[in-house]
Amino acid sequence: MFSKRNILDFLAFCSIGLLIYSCANRGYPTGGPKDENPPVIVKEDPVNGSTNFSRKKLNIYFDEFVQLKDVASNFMISPPQKKKPKVKLRGMRVLVEFQDTLLENTTYSLDFGSSIVDNNEGNSMGPYRYFFSTGNEIDTMRMGGNLFDSYTHKPIENAYVMLYKETAADSIPLLEMPSYVARTDTAGYFSITNIKNQRYKIMAIDDSDKNFMFTSPTERVAYSDSTFKTVSFPMTKKDTMSKDSTALLSYTAYGPENIELYMFEEKPNQQYLISSERKDRGSIDFNFAIPRTDSLKVDLFDIDNEDEVFFKEINSTRDTIKYWIIDTTVFNRDSLEAELKYLKTDTLGVLVEVRDTVNFNFEDEEIIFKSKKSKGKKKKIDFLKMKFNLSGSIDIDSKLSLEFEQPVFEDFRDKIILYKFENDTTKFKQEINFKQDEYKLRKYHIEYDWIPETKYSIEVDSAAIHSTFGKFNDKIDSKLSVKAENSYGTIFVTLKNGTYPMILNLIKESGKEYNDVKTIYPDKDGTYVIKYVKPGKYSFRSVIDGNGNKKWDTGNYLNHIQPEKVVYLKKNIQVRENWDFEETIDFLNESILK
Repeated sequence: MFSKRNILDFLAFCSIGLLIYSCANRGYPTGGPKDENPPVIVKEDPVNGSTNFSRKKLNIYFDEFVQLKDVASNFMISPPQKKKPKVKLRGMRVLVEFQDTLLENTTYSLDFGSSIVDNNEGNSMGPYRYFFSTGNEIDTMRMGGNLFDSYTHKPIENAYVMLYKETAADSIPLLEMPSYVARTDTAGYFSITNIKNQRYKIMAIDDSDKNFMFTSPTERVAYSDSTFKTVSFPMTKKDTMSKDSTALLSYTAYGPENIELYMFEEKPNQQYLISSERKDRGSIDFNFAIPRTDSLKVDLFDIDNEDEVFFKEINSTRDTIKYWIIDTTVFNRDSLEAELKYLKTDTLGVLVEVRDTVNFNFEDEEIIFKSKKSKGKKKKIDFLKMKFNLSGSIDIDSKLSLEFEQPVFEDFRDKIILYKFENDTTKFKQEINFKQDEYKLRKYHIEYDWIPETKYSIEVDSAAIHSTFGKFNDKIDSKLSVKAENSYGTIFVTLKNGTYPMILNLIKESGKEYNDVKTIYPDKDGTYVIKYVKPGKYSFRSVIDGNGNKKWDTGNYLNHIQPEKVVYLKKNIQVRENWDFEETIDFLNESILK
């Protein structure tokens, strides 16, 4: 017979044995079902929506252990503070400690975004916002809307939309933080909540330095010329939870909720020399921050006449100057020293003349290759590069241009020959005219009217053209074939009630982008012809070209200049070969605009 004590001892022994066995077993636990439930708040201390708040910290408690995901970029407090609150993790609670003094009689909104997730599976509790008031009441007004790119009309994500008192000076966004702030979502939507009932100025910035102030011109900006007054009004809607199909639900609506802002990047206004370098033996490049309005002076030591030494070339935006060294004695020098004289913006924003001494050094690197037929090494011939913009099959309205790698002697024109083929073997030389580009002086536009369904060739004999540095060209024989006229469609577009001058782009969607296909410049209402349109689906974009310079111009915040208005039209035109299409755009018909 076993006594009761013997039985207990035996059971204890078995339990220990089973425990040892399980520890020695190398298998893996099967686990339970995957946790798909987000963390749940069980307590807020003090409670969300508290008034007369005077604490230095607050706690949010959860039903499980949580993590903070990208809290530094997700968390935001409005009104913003110079010293951002610290958000800390304490197991099953989140602690917020205020580092700055809270304003009196102000409602604060703490937006955590989706940064709070559970510890195991990373399930987010979704957007979470905590608010309180340092006064007796909670401010309940709010404003909302959307932020878009001023040219593409694409939504702008993660930008800050900011409110200022109506009486705030225009310079305040450059010097002080806003009264309230919110961040845009992926659709460019923003909602600024818990604000006082008054009138506000509104603007948005992408705030790259995260200081809630507009730093021009390094940050993009959007602003409204109008101020906005908060409003609230009673509304009713169908109660979808009620069994009674006629039941209505009453609620209070706040606004305005349809504000549209269009963001742009200002033109830089600080002038300075970005770089000066001698990339090759024959030229020196000077790159400036903004277009130049003065002349750069380069005084090479031991050289008297700059005009006889350099061939100067300025780009179309006038912010890059290339000095070609045409004097062979200077060209052959490995080291050059020069004094530069140019205008630079000082700390007061005034252009002043500065002088810099710069060294330009260059050493040739011998390029060699091993011949397949010979084991010896030979120098590779460095031909003068000539780039034609057209080859192969070309459109009827294509414009032919030529760009040289280096400046060339003026007698090159009769060395470039355009032939027209009558058949596969018979060709005739064509008369062509060369027009030098206004800015890039090594580029030439070749004027010629192409004949549809005709073959051409551009031919240049080897060593026919020499650069001022002694390079000569390789042989060129480039074949061209012009498309048939019936392979295109023609669009007759009639404009009504437009604002002129205007830029009208025929655009084609490619992925998420729009490509400009054809452009016309209407100056009044009427019918305009767009020829040689390839088959495909198109729409229109218009730009109100206020200054008539035939390009879109950006804005300037402090000068109260909005970017030129861009409109994308809900016009889908399916162009087919050898068809004419008639289209009317009435700019007073808002239903066609997006």
